[in-house]
Amino acid sequence: MRTNLKLLLLVAVASSALDVHDSTSQLNFTFGELTVVLNKSPWQMTIIDRVTQLNLLTETSDSEYRLGFGKWDGIYLDIYEGYLFRVGLIVEWYSAQDVVSWSNGSDSLSVLVSASGPSGRYIQVNFTDFQARQFSLHATVVGAGATDLNRMGIGFLTPDEEQFFGFGERFTGCNQRGHAVGSWLEDGNWGVGVFGNATWDLRVPKGEESTYCPMPLMISSKAYGLQMDTFVRTVFDLAKTAPNLMLLQQESNGLDIIFFMGVTPRDTFSMLIEKNGKSLIPPPWEFSPWNQFTDEEDDVTAVQRLNELYFKYDIPTSVNIDSVHFFPEGAQRGHEDVLKSENEELLSLGVKTLCYFNAMLDTSYEELYNTAAEDGYLTKTQAGLPYNYSYMGSHSFHVSQVDFSNPAAVQWYQEQLNEAVMLNFSGWMYDYGEYTPPYSVSYDGSSGLDMHNKFALLYQKTAYDYMSRLDPDPSDAYAPDYMFYVRSSYTGSQQYTWAQWTGDPSSDWSYASGLPAQVVASLNIGLSGMPYSGSDIGGFEWYVDPVPDLELWARWTAVGSVSGLMHEQGGGKGLGAKSNIFEFPNGTSIWRKFVKLRTQLFPYIYTQAHIAHEYMFGDSFLAAPVVNQGATKWEVYLPTYGDGLGPLWLDVGSTFQYDSADGRYRIGFSDYYTGGQTVTVESPIDNVPLFVMAGSIIPVLDPRVLTLNNATNSSVTTWWDLKDLRNAWIFADKDFSADGWTWDGLAYSLQRSLHGSVEFTVKGAPTNSTHILQIAGPWSAYGVPGDVTSGGSDLPLQTSWEDVLASGGPGYYYDQAQMVLWIKLTETDSASVTLNSV
Repeated sequence: MRTNLKLLLLVAVASSALDVHDSTSQLNFTFGELTVVLNKSPWQMTIIDRVTQLNLLTETSDSEYRLGFGKWDGIYLDIYEGYLFRVGLIVEWYSAQDVVSWSNGSDSLSVLVSASGPSGRYIQVNFTDFQARQFSLHATVVGAGATDLNRMGIGFLTPDEEQFFGFGERFTGCNQRGHAVGSWLEDGNWGVGVFGNATWDLRVPKGEESTYCPMPLMISSKAYGLQMDTFVRTVFDLAKTAPNLMLLQQESNGLDIIFFMGVTPRDTFSMLIEKNGKSLIPPPWEFSPWNQFTDEEDDVTAVQRLNELYFKYDIPTSVNIDSVHFFPEGAQRGHEDVLKSENEELLSLGVKTLCYFNAMLDTSYEELYNTAAEDGYLTKTQAGLPYNYSYMGSHSFHVSQVDFSNPAAVQWYQEQLNEAVMLNFSGWMYDYGEYTPPYSVSYDGSSGLDMHNKFALLYQKTAYDYMSRLDPDPSDAYAPDYMFYVRSSYTGSQQYTWAQWTGDPSSDWSYASGLPAQVVASLNIGLSGMPYSGSDIGGFEWYVDPVPDLELWARWTAVGSVSGLMHEQGGGKGLGAKSNIFEFPNGTSIWRKFVKLRTQLFPYIYTQAHIAHEYMFGDSFLAAPVVNQGATKWEVYLPTYGDGLGPLWLDVGSTFQYDSADGRYRIGFSDYYTGGQTVTVESPIDNVPLFVMAGSIIPVLDPRVLTLNNATNSSVTTWWDLKDLRNAWIFADKDFSADGWTWDGLAYSLQRSLHGSVEFTVKGAPTNSTHILQIAGPWSAYGVPGDVTSGGSDLPLQTSWEDVLASGGPGYYYDQAQMVLWIKLTETDSASVTLNSV
């Protein structure tokens, strides 16, 4: 009865409108499931859960850190446009004092608050956008001299144990407590090679907080979340300056915060996604291995290298990265026919090719630059001239930046993108986006300070809108059969992009910018709402390191195989020529082993893309790739539910059997591990520590698949060729049950019946499907498999798992060494396994 009353209360609370109560000392307003209490003198805000009556978030009463405003005085230094260099300090600061007056409408509340300092200045605080557990705060300084002020902030109490996650792409760990996290797009920062392996924060030139993809949003371990709803620079100071205080500062004379007060972190995450948008579901081939064919072997064409990979080494791939730079320099000029012909031949073999664009135009590309300058397509100086600067890529470029706030410039730039598509490119690296100068002026009147973070969204929306015109059904949840991958992002970028990479990492083991930092960066960007992230396998910079050796290549390849994107980086910058995984004696076989795993897992990965706004490696696998040099054992923490009652985990990585002849992975059974503990596993150089949640059914591809695209060349085995051959890895729990599903409508189930048999069913499969099952479970506890029947008929017992695969009809075999039952079903959708006593 109590549960029913609580449900009724929740429904009543959630449906209530804004209700304001005024008393001598407090102004309280309620909506949905929240109450906000405003202390009148002095000002202080507290957020309370109406259901539990718990304080969720409390503003500090300290006058130095509560709601206030001030002035920063300084200059921005023109050293290098990719970074924020400035000198200055806050010379004035004033705090909120007393509530003076208030007024409200049906869906808003406005409060006028007095401030310390010169008379005649107030803080106008507006509360809007009320939802069940969400609202917005917009504060502005009003009165004499308000426009001269350029800083506003607020502080909240935070207990010692509170942790803070999100903030976009961050390289210095996931929990940002103890850091001051700024949000300003910047170019790459690097560690100091072998001298900085153990440090997160030794990053040059700009230190720990710099990133290509800042997002001023976070999720607390206490379940609530905050988002600074602005494009100007912001800082979350998370108990760094003042113990037990979270300080938020916005570099303007306003303060814009959205409060997400979820019951659980997942609730809050869902609210953030609802606010900021979701990525479209990428085309299937995005989840394949990506290669840079012409960087892998000297003196061969891309087509020749692909034929080697396919037919000599049996290595799958679906994407070729061609580094031809359309922007900034027009490197495609004079090679159009060759590029188009080569891309067409690659398409016939099932491989799509990506080229390169960035947001800048080199002054030497005169045929485009002169037009862009004359027609006002470029960002300008305050004197109205194109703003020129230099940046260092493969060499020094002298450029201006395209002004995407100008609709005509957007249309013109999309015409350049269209040229690439006409040459049979299926997308591009969409590089840079962090270089808007502070003193520049945009077409829409924005200053560089206002445009700097916003630029990334305008830049990405330009490509998104162009590709939307190529989409036969732009209203559905799926991306077109094209893609562009970005390194710069800001809050909301995920609604325009469906691929992100972590920038230019060091080719080393450093925690500042090497392999470990890229894992952390992808985790953080995923926690911030961008689900499809990966890093340059092999790194990009090796100025203070030796070129990557086989161990680094192998470990990075393992990381890529269980990341959102698996992207080989054959190029880069450093001292001497870069190494290549294929030049090492065992390098090709190691690459093949991991890309076979990646490709076979495609049905699982693509299914997870339909629910990608969660993290692990999908909802069943826990990946813990080795990122420390010389490590052959690895500690893995196995998560548990909040109540500590589950789940159970199985060690997949240690029990896999990899058959190099055809690249097939065979699963095995190990002991169950309870969540909430740390275990140590062996991890040789060609292994990735991988655990699966007991009770999972994982759809996988046949190992013969070479590409996730269509191919007109009949020698290439595509995913589509084997679409009716359905493979599944089944990891039963202790009760011998498991379930799973696929994006295209299949639903798998394994259950132990009341009669003691084990029953398998699949729903939604075409009648001509063949199912190949590997069932790992607690056979020793319940009895080894006996007879297997399907549709009322006994299946023939085969002498090996190879015979199960080779037979023209159904059959089964129990692999005692792996403790796995193999079953092949043809044109049926169920099987029953009797259990014989051990």
